[in-house]
Amino acid sequence: MSQSSGRMNTKRGNYISYKKREGKSPGVVFIPGFMSHMNSAKGEALDKYAQSRGLSYVRFDPFGHGDSSGHSSDALIGTFRADLNAILDKVCEPGPQILVGSSIGGWMMLLASLDRKDRISGLVGLAAAPDASGDIILNSLNEEQRKKLESGEKVLVPSPYNPDGWTFCMKFFSEAESHFVMNQNSSLDVDVPIRLIHGMKDEVVPWSLAVKLSEKVKGKDVQVILVKDGDHRLSKKEDLELLERTIDSMLLPSS
Repeated sequence: MSQSSGRMNTKRGNYISYKKREGKSPGVVFIPGFMSHMNSAKGEALDKYAQSRGLSYVRFDPFGHGDSSGHSSDALIGTFRADLNAILDKVCEPGPQILVGSSIGGWMMLLASLDRKDRISGLVGLAAAPDASGDIILNSLNEEQRKKLESGEKVLVPSPYNPDGWTFCMKFFSEAESHFVMNQNSSLDVDVPIRLIHGMKDEVVPWSLAVKLSEKVKGKDVQVILVKDGDHRLSKKEDLELLERTIDSMLLPSS
């Protein structure tokens, strides 16, 4: 099974770069986090995993990231959401898919499971960060940064994983609110097997969010897997091996 590369044109006139490996169903789709890309350690490890199991596999660079067009400071949650839906519709093999979402990619996998219910057979969150724009990023800003946002300026937020930091505008935060999933009064209408892997030494997204998410979703087949020495990236050898074992368990027939 060879791997191919391509570009998916969007309705906005941009393009999303992707890599695809053909194989059997269910396929695996990797959704990187903010300021990450498809060639990360997790993206590469999942490619080797899918090849060894004969599974179809798709990974891509979100808008403004990696080889995709645009700039990350212009990205919106709605943009990420629409592009993931288009990847499922236009790039992935027909049939069910297991979505693996890292950080904000974990938010996107939840949105896709609402938008494309018939295509999703399972979810694996890696330090999943639903509603991170408000609960984590916006709440971390100081008064001066908030005033800059309100006046129409962009603000630079330091990141332990990006020396250039993250740049945000007020539109990013206001637009994101329409995609929040954790503030709904009712349960989140997602009823597929879900595995939430989270490092207990995650300094970006608290592991307690994985527990809250497990309580929020409608489905009963939900497991929270805490990694005592795991950080936000979850890219160490043992983390990646855990990820592979987790997907393997989801491929087993239900008893």
